[in-house]
Amino acid sequence: MARIHAIKPSGSHIDINYVLHKKTALDRAVILKYSTKNPDFHADFVGLSENEIEQEKNEILKENDITHCLLLLTAIEAAIRLDANQKYCNKKKDSLSKKIKEIYNRTKGEKIKLDEDLINARLEEDEPKLRKSYNELKTCFKYRHWLAHGRYWEPKKPHNFDFDSILIVILSIFGSTKYGFEI
Repeated sequence: MARIHAIKPSGSHIDINYVLHKKTALDRAVILKYSTKNPDFHADFVGLSENEIEQEKNEILKENDITHCLLLLTAIEAAIRLDANQKYCNKKKDSLSKKIKEIYNRTKGEKIKLDEDLINARLEEDEPKLRKSYNELKTCFKYRHWLAHGRYWEPKKPHNFDFDSILIVILSIFGSTKYGFEI
């Protein structure tokens, strides 16, 4: 008999592919707005020099990247947590599922920590070649913490992340893990 879900999935989580599609669509829209192909280009940018227009476009694209980093990392967290919940509920016998069962039993399914519990469980049980990727992912979540809490302080270690670098980290994990993500 399957275990009762520790998480009651809302069905409202977003998919990583959706985040990628949304970011690409918004980047293209910004690029078009700031190009001379925009029918309202001259009206939209009256009094601005080409350099000022380019600078404004680049600032908006950079902020779009930052916003979508946050969205991507929330989608990744949902994937990790929903996967762990499935592994727990389906009573699989592989070593990762057993480790997740230990985590759920220890915490009674509450306050399971993303990095210390779930990512570390994967790091310990998955292919050794993925250790670097899992550690990078944990650092990405520190970046998310900084983003989500307003970016008002200088981080002790500067964050050198952008959307593409985070996407590469998670895709390397998804593509090489011996434990599929059950979402």
